[in-house]
Amino acid sequence: IGSAVIATGVEQSVGSIIDGVVSGPSGSGLQETWDVAQVELIRGPQGTLFGKNASAGAVNIISNAPTVDFTAGVSARYEVNYDAARLDGFISGPINSQANVRLSGFKLKQERGGVENLLRDEHENTKDRWGIRLRLDYSWDSWWSHFNIAYNRIDERCCARVFSHIDTQTTARLVKNNPLSTDQWVAPLLQRYGVEASDHNRLAIADGKLYEQQRTLHTVVELGTEFLSGHMFKLISGYRCWQHQSGRDTDNIDSDIISLTSDQRELYLFTQELQWLSPRDQDLEYVLGIYYYDQHFPATEYLGGGFDAHFVDSPSIGITAADSVIDVKNMALFGHGRYHLNDSTTLFAGARLLRETIKASAHQQGDALLGGHWLWPADYSENTLAAADNDLVGVLGAQHWWQPDNQVYISLARGYKGQAVDNTANSILFRAVQMPGDGGIVDDALLKPETVLSMELGSKNYFYARRLLVNAVLFYSEFSNFQTAAFDTTGFHLTNAGVVRSQGLELELASRLWPGGQLQFAMSWIDAVFKSFSGAPCQVAQVAAGRCSAAAGGQDISGQAVNETPEWQFYFALQQDVNRFAVPLFFRISYAWRDSVILDGDLDPNTEQQAYGLTNLAAGLRLNRFDMRIFIHNATDEDYADRIIDAPLWLGAYQRYPGSGRSYGLNFSYRY
Repeated sequence: IGSAVIATGVEQSVGSIIDGVVSGPSGSGLQETWDVAQVELIRGPQGTLFGKNASAGAVNIISNAPTVDFTAGVSARYEVNYDAARLDGFISGPINSQANVRLSGFKLKQERGGVENLLRDEHENTKDRWGIRLRLDYSWDSWWSHFNIAYNRIDERCCARVFSHIDTQTTARLVKNNPLSTDQWVAPLLQRYGVEASDHNRLAIADGKLYEQQRTLHTVVELGTEFLSGHMFKLISGYRCWQHQSGRDTDNIDSDIISLTSDQRELYLFTQELQWLSPRDQDLEYVLGIYYYDQHFPATEYLGGGFDAHFVDSPSIGITAADSVIDVKNMALFGHGRYHLNDSTTLFAGARLLRETIKASAHQQGDALLGGHWLWPADYSENTLAAADNDLVGVLGAQHWWQPDNQVYISLARGYKGQAVDNTANSILFRAVQMPGDGGIVDDALLKPETVLSMELGSKNYFYARRLLVNAVLFYSEFSNFQTAAFDTTGFHLTNAGVVRSQGLELELASRLWPGGQLQFAMSWIDAVFKSFSGAPCQVAQVAAGRCSAAAGGQDISGQAVNETPEWQFYFALQQDVNRFAVPLFFRISYAWRDSVILDGDLDPNTEQQAYGLTNLAAGLRLNRFDMRIFIHNATDEDYADRIIDAPLWLGAYQRYPGSGRSYGLNFSYRY
């Protein structure tokens, strides 16, 4: 369960935490990682230990710390068919007996992408990214401090979509009185350029420019001390500035209807956390804390074009700007403790009492040039809304070790994700006429908080002198007021989806049972359904057939499978070291498979991604400080989509974001 929503007014169900500081709302955490010590994938509701709200889980990214001895390293990778080169490097060591420093960075440049634009004669989905991080650790007496600052940039042509399917039965019903008829606009252009709308299509015919730019500054300062009693005090301060600009062609064809679409976002985030920790190795271990989160998130989306829009009174061009600001403040008291009943049984519990406020303002304004008018009136008044919410989340459970390397556990947790604002481009928040003292219409853009009650029963085990790892977990989660997004024939919008139930089994296995061999296996079976969701957006085919309408309350999809959640997933990897030829060689094969899944929130079967599997191969040699390998990713060149959506403007047409095709190359690394 996650949130496939890229909007400034909603946070993620799965939180992203970088070196102890959350990355903020959706989109801001999508960036390259480099010089990473480990990535923790933490299942289930979080809140008593990890930062802000996370109703479904957390991804905790921890970068490498400075070393007490001088070390340095460099790695380089080249992918032939994408003409992609990446260089990573670091240098680390002591300044004096009290201070250690680490400097790291990367540069990635990909000249060819997975989509070819026939009109602009250029590759799309290319990459141009770089980043740099400095960490300084300093200690004196019983105090220590960590200063961590990272900056990264993205300048690339992302993210291209291509036509994958046209539902001709639906488009035929929509031709009458439809100035934006898919049959009249899209089909002839695809035929002109020889493009087939299919699951294998990687050709675009958009005339508008595609680009994405990001600038991210992430700063963390940690100050701490340990008292003679063994208690510790920590102060963690975080500041994050994320700037994002992107441009795309909304009509996505060789016509200027809405071809000047772009957005600008600036996220300013400040967090403060105080922790008081008990002495270690006691019967009772605990952490108590205070947390503060302050977010300021202004954004502007521009929609423009119109020379080819013959359905207006006269040929014209116009630009409409949708300005919004989302301010969020979150304050919380939290605590988490473990009590060891004996050497084999431990009880654990945690709670967080929080208060969150959200304020939103929105203003849509437009103009029309060359004497005509465009899609929206010239101006709307500014609308605002504000809301506050209090909640209590927590966890309760027990662990029992029946052997030193074997445990079973059970837990019950309640999670929370705060109120959200539907500030997508077609939201009523922008265009409602609000009279003084009447906020009822605008309040329809406010989504209720998402809460979850989750239960787990699991076991974690080592066998055969820790050469075999076997983990298994059964879980049941029920989400209330699940926040989701769907296409409602005029555009995407955010909504609450009643109750979602997710239950299943996850199994992990890893072994080193024979010399030089490593085996990994993982599987999950997940049964996720909308337990109750009446008022879901209509599918385009339902609207065309007269079986569903927003005015009649939408459709009822209660009892149906949740979109974007495959029922079955498998992963397998085998690696073998070979030392017969005077040099230590290794070979590796991995295979990941996932079940078919519908990707759109209205459960339109035309957005179904069929089951597929990806095979990766690698072989190389390892010496003490040197590693060289050749690799093939997606060796069978599987065609799949990262996402399938209703084509904006073109009812009955569908577009896909193609996944990466087969790639091969060479990777080299050296460590001193």
